[in-house]
Amino acid sequence: MSYILGFDIGTTASKAILTDCNGKIYAEFSRQHDIQIKNPGWQEENMSLWWDEFCQAVFYFASINPQYPRGIGAIGITGLIPALCAVDTQGEPLEPAILHTDVRAFRELEYLNTVLESPISHAFMLPKIKWLADNRKDVFKKIYKIMAPHNYLVYRLTKKAAIDYDTAYMVGGVFDEQSLNWNFDVIRKLGLPESIFPDMFPANHIAGTVCKDVADRLGINPQAQVIVGVGDTFSSILGGGAQDKNHLMIYLGTSATILYAEGSPKHYINIPHYGPGKAQFIGRIASYGETVNHWRSIFAVNDWEKLEQALEAKPAGADNLWYFPHYKMQTDKSFFSLDAEHLLGLSGSHDYCSIYRAVIEGIAWNIRRNIEGLKGPVKQINIFGGGAKSKTVLKIMAAVLDRPVTVNPKSSTAIGIAFLAGLSAGLIDDFNRLTDTWFSDSFTVEVDASLSACYKKIAPIYYEMSEQLEKINGLFAKRGLYE
Repeated sequence: MSYILGFDIGTTASKAILTDCNGKIYAEFSRQHDIQIKNPGWQEENMSLWWDEFCQAVFYFASINPQYPRGIGAIGITGLIPALCAVDTQGEPLEPAILHTDVRAFRELEYLNTVLESPISHAFMLPKIKWLADNRKDVFKKIYKIMAPHNYLVYRLTKKAAIDYDTAYMVGGVFDEQSLNWNFDVIRKLGLPESIFPDMFPANHIAGTVCKDVADRLGINPQAQVIVGVGDTFSSILGGGAQDKNHLMIYLGTSATILYAEGSPKHYINIPHYGPGKAQFIGRIASYGETVNHWRSIFAVNDWEKLEQALEAKPAGADNLWYFPHYKMQTDKSFFSLDAEHLLGLSGSHDYCSIYRAVIEGIAWNIRRNIEGLKGPVKQINIFGGGAKSKTVLKIMAAVLDRPVTVNPKSSTAIGIAFLAGLSAGLIDDFNRLTDTWFSDSFTVEVDASLSACYKKIAPIYYEMSEQLEKINGLFAKRGLYE
């Protein structure tokens, strides 16, 4: 039997899954890690830690069954993008990875937007590359290639430096969508060396097989095919998010990401994945797990069951407490500049249960506000990620959105990249196996009519508060409180 290994580098944890060509899960692995914040606005992670976690996952699978690693026929790596990973000629990290949420390069971003034809934001990698060039000259001259996290692990496995189309686009302003190659004219104009940009391939391209020294060290099949891979968003679509035409995905991970599949993903696996007729981001990326964990640390409550009980204990409206989460990837003119959060109506009668209910409701309202402008028809709303493990979160989401939501207990970004790897390596014969077999056991959470009625009364108040907060936020920004 051939197994498929899917590995997901998340912002706060790495996850691995071992499955077969029918989507049966044989083993799972997860390891937590931390974001490093050396200075305000900085967010970094240790690249070597991701590789260590991948190795730990393989060793863990071997501890369950020694034949598992030797039976791996395909490997898919996905992860957060577009974090900047700079490596030297030996493949060693030169600096910690600069995450997509890092906003240190504000001067570089301002400069780039005077040069590039289309403006970019902190969400792109290019400002971070320019920051490294301007502020770490000794490090920058040692760069062999720049990569995203999943590209880095593929390189460690195969010794092939490659980047997929989606990640190349997220570098920002230097990807030519017509030729599917780098725009070297722009790169030269910016004074950046062409050599640091890896060769570009579709996500399903086989980068290579596992190199001998890694195979020997990990006891893994040296013939295992490793795909170029892709960032966690497209893997999320495949892994339970929006696998078919007119599916809407709400991913409740560290961030809350919303995507809409205008066309079935099976038609754009080997081309850039986003745009008309393909997948489309809806609204702006909001905070979910990051916000929940922030408040959980304030409460000093680590027991998820206790938090679930707290969520159930409070009524709709959280005892007239209102929470407004922040968006991710801010600019200096964003609503709720940087990472400001707002909690309104707090009184002595409120406890952590009230606040936690308000937090979850606020995130749900934020999601609803994002998707209200969607033009296309929605056949099905799929929710997955850590938030989908809570029955009460799902119940609140369905009621606020006033739409049933579909959930699958197997859904994960790791299983999405595993499917893509298996399909690309020829272990899976048909894309339709994704819905017919891999996710055939999905279930639906219906709308609670009484809860939905409560939220319909609350909606006008929420929207009015949002509008007023936007004005207040402008006053904060003018006074420079977020600088």
